[in-house]
Amino acid sequence: MDESYTKHRGLFLPSRYNQKWVKTDISIPLSILQSKVNSLFYTMEESPLTLLGTLGQEPMLARAQAASHSKEGISEIVHEIGPGNFAFATAFLDHAQELGKKPHYVCHDFSDSSFILHKQDIEPYDIDFQRNSLSEFPAKVTEDPLEVVVVELFDDTFTDFFTMHEGKPYNLTVTLAMKEGDFPSKGKVGKRRLNMGKFTKETDLLLSNEGARDYTSSQIMSYFSDPNQWEKLNDVYPSFLASLVVAEKQFVQEDLQPYFFRTYWQRASGPFKEFASPILQLYQSQLAEIDGMDPADPVAVSIPLEAIDFLWNIRQKKKVKVDIFDYGFDSLEKPLEAYSIFAGQISSPVNFKLLEYAAQQLGFDTVLEKDTKYIKEHTGEDVIRMQYVSGMLQGKIANKLIPDAMLQLLGDEVKELYPGMTIDRRNILNLTVRRDDYNELLSASISEGSVPKDFSVHESKYHLSIQKGT
Repeated sequence: MDESYTKHRGLFLPSRYNQKWVKTDISIPLSILQSKVNSLFYTMEESPLTLLGTLGQEPMLARAQAASHSKEGISEIVHEIGPGNFAFATAFLDHAQELGKKPHYVCHDFSDSSFILHKQDIEPYDIDFQRNSLSEFPAKVTEDPLEVVVVELFDDTFTDFFTMHEGKPYNLTVTLAMKEGDFPSKGKVGKRRLNMGKFTKETDLLLSNEGARDYTSSQIMSYFSDPNQWEKLNDVYPSFLASLVVAEKQFVQEDLQPYFFRTYWQRASGPFKEFASPILQLYQSQLAEIDGMDPADPVAVSIPLEAIDFLWNIRQKKKVKVDIFDYGFDSLEKPLEAYSIFAGQISSPVNFKLLEYAAQQLGFDTVLEKDTKYIKEHTGEDVIRMQYVSGMLQGKIANKLIPDAMLQLLGDEVKELYPGMTIDRRNILNLTVRRDDYNELLSASISEGSVPKDFSVHESKYHLSIQKGT
C-alpha cells in the first residue's frame, strides 16, 4: 500500500489519501539540506523573490535605514549582502537622496542571477554589484570603517538545528517526500517559452541549459538520496522545490562541542575555540529550556553558524556599523517553528539571543529590538505589519480572501503611509499600517464579537545593531 502524508503538528504523517508519494531513501541533516535547496532556489533563472513577501520589499524599513545612515553613517560606502531583487537598495537610495546624503551603494551576492534579471531596472541607481558570498565578504572587502546592512539573509544561510531530551542534545535530520509526477528540465521550459513568443532574459537563461526532458519525482528523490548526484538537481526547473515536504523527522544524539568542531570548525584556531565554546554553552542552555517537551514532536532550536562566522571574520575592523534585519526570536518562551518551507525555500528563524551574545563576545556594542521600534525611531511612524493584523481573520475566512478583506478594512490607511505606491492584494500583507489604526480596528472587532478579547500578535521581526568604534 502506497504511503502518503498529511501535516499534523508540524510533522507529515501517513494519511488515507490514495495519492502516490515517494520519499528519499536516507534521512538528511536539515542543515545540509537547507544549504542545497536554498542554493537551487536563489540561483534560478527567474527572480525567486517574486514568490515571497520579504522585509526588503517593505519600503518603510529602507526609509528608516536611510535616515539612520544620514544621521549616524560611518562611511560614504554602504554594503548590502544578499540584495535579493534590489527592492531595499532602491528604496534606500530614493530616500537617501531626499535626505541629501546618498552614499555609494554596493551589493554583494553569491550568485549574479538576480543581478542579471534586474540590471536594467537598477541602472538609474548606479548600484555597484560584486559577486561575493557572505563567507567571502570579509576577506574581499577591506574597508575600515565598514558599514553593512543585511536584510533577511541569515534565515537562509547555513544553520544547524538541535533539540534536547533528558539532558542529551539531538541533531535534526529529515526525510523528504513529494507526490509522484513529472517535472520539466530548465531547457524544456526555455523551449516552451520560446515557442510561445516569450523572448525575455529569463527565456535566454533557461535555454542556456542543455537538454529538454522530464524528471519524475522518483528520480528527484533518488538524487536527493545520494549527495554525489545532487548536482543533477541543477538541471531540473526549480518549480519542483515547491512540491517538497518533510515526511519524517529523525533526531541523532550528538555531543555539541565535539560535533561542531568536528563537523564545521575542524580548522579553527585556538582563539576561535575560546570564542565559540561559550557560545555553544549558551546554546546548550537554550536547549535545556525545551528539554521535557513532547518527544513525539520536539522543538528544535536554530544555531546560525554562518552568521556567527561572519562576525568573527570582521572582528578586527576598528570601526564597524552592521544593521541586521530578519525574523527570529530573542527567547524561547514562544518557540517558533524551527524551519519553514515556502515555495521551495527553507528558512529558519534567527536565534538573535545567541547572535547578539556572539557579537558581544567579540567586543561589539549591540542593540536588539523589534524592527518596528527601529522604524519609529528613525521615521517617527509607529507601525505594525499587516501580516500580523491579518491574524484577526485567520480561520474565519479562506486564506486567499484575506488580502482582499485587508484592502477593504485598512487599504486607505495603508496607502497614507506609501504615497505614490500601488497598493493591491498582491502586496498589502507585506506592508505596514499605523498602530493606532490597527488598535482602532481591533477594538471595534472585539466590541462586535468577531475577534476574541485576548487576541494578540507575537511580532517576530527584529533589528540587531552591531557597532564598534562609532
